[in-house]
Amino acid sequence: MATLTNVPTTRLAILDVLPDGFLSCRARDLHLLLDGPTLIELPGKAEPPLFVSILLHGNEDSGLGAVQRVLHRYLDEPLPRSLMLLVGNVEAARQGLRRLDGQPDYNRIWPGAPNDGKTVEARIIADVHARAVDRRVFGAIDVHNNTGRNPHYSVVCDLDPHTLGLAVLFARRAVCFRGIPGTSTASFAGLIPAVTAECGLPGHAANERAEQAKQAQTTVQAVLEAVPNAEAFEAGFESVFNDLPEHAQTAIRHELALLPNGPVRAASDADLVRFATTPEGAELVKTWGRDAGRKLATVRARIDRMLLSGGDMEAAVEWFDQLTSAEAKSVLTALAGGR
Repeated sequence: MATLTNVPTTRLAILDVLPDGFLSCRARDLHLLLDGPTLIELPGKAEPPLFVSILLHGNEDSGLGAVQRVLHRYLDEPLPRSLMLLVGNVEAARQGLRRLDGQPDYNRIWPGAPNDGKTVEARIIADVHARAVDRRVFGAIDVHNNTGRNPHYSVVCDLDPHTLGLAVLFARRAVCFRGIPGTSTASFAGLIPAVTAECGLPGHAANERAEQAKQAQTTVQAVLEAVPNAEAFEAGFESVFNDLPEHAQTAIRHELALLPNGPVRAASDADLVRFATTPEGAELVKTWGRDAGRKLATVRARIDRMLLSGGDMEAAVEWFDQLTSAEAKSVLTALAGGR
């Protein structure tokens, strides 16, 4: 492990724009743009923001690649959701190491750690944590790599539906772990949905092959694009969901826990016209914009799979027909991917 020398006093910088060159910068070169731990708060069209932490371990660089790819998509337009991006151990990243001698582990100093607040770095992280909680962030994603050729998986410290919903966006495998206090994900448990995204082996060469960063990129982008008024959506969906027959609830929960199975052929213009004959359909076609054909096709494909799954789906259809326009819109939005 390298020795900590000639490192400036650790402090948190808060920026409201990306530094020039950030989107093409390698982890080893971030010290040329950032003086140390940096919180970048970018505005978006929807609130509350998404919180993403990267490089809490300096040699785990998939998160940087994932965020760069997502932000490249929005160079000429606003982010669909505000973003709080924490770039962690810049000095360790400079040398390609998890941490430097004399530094604490940046993923063992979050609130709840045994030495909570007793180092400069821990106090900085506590400030970041408080800021995220104060803004009631939509979710927290901490992106890491690990040392083995493991499949991608999530780590969660809570089993509430919102946390599991966030986890399944990244991978169908999730590990519930409560053994190490002071991690980012553990610090948010019970406060906001939070997951650790484990992306396999680190390294620029691996990231260039795209597999290490691609799923993290997909997850960050999916949450940024999630339904703009999250609280209204959740209230609308959950308020009517419990009236479903039990077997129908099971089928729908199973379907909503899965990502769509690959691309679907977009619905035709005639299909969209028919769909828009109801108030909720017309509003969704307008909201979905150029994605309306794909969204409607996704809804139909998911409904077909649920009908084939058995259970009392006939009762579910009757239940849907009795929903108000706002309630039906919430259900259709969920089936389309929650956005």
